[in-house]
Amino acid sequence: MSGGDPDAAALGRGGEHLAADYLRQRGWEVIGHNFRGRGGEIDLVCRRGGRLLMAEVKTRASDRWGTPESSVNATKQARLRRAAQDYRRLNAWRGEITHGVVAITFGDGGRPRIEFFEDAF
Repeated sequence: MSGGDPDAAALGRGGEHLAADYLRQRGWEVIGHNFRGRGGEIDLVCRRGGRLLMAEVKTRASDRWGTPESSVNATKQARLRRAAQDYRRLNAWRGEITHGVVAITFGDGGRPRIEFFEDAF
């Protein structure tokens, strides 16, 4: 049997779909999902003009244990930077790359609160 909480995995997948829709509404083209590179996985790769956004999506059922964005600590950021460099190399990307966080929290009513930190680190 595989590890992990199935409810948490479903919450995460749902959050990625919400985040992709949210970013599309703001003019980003989603060009990749779940890119795996050295050190980590980039949830969403988005493009707008000559700029790539490597978006980390964090989804929580509540903020009881802290905000979603607070889990993107220095160690996680370093891993995401390494993965982004792999993406750059493998795709011969020469433009700007930025890192963003899409933080999604579901409240008591089940409606998501979405916050986008475009240049998070």
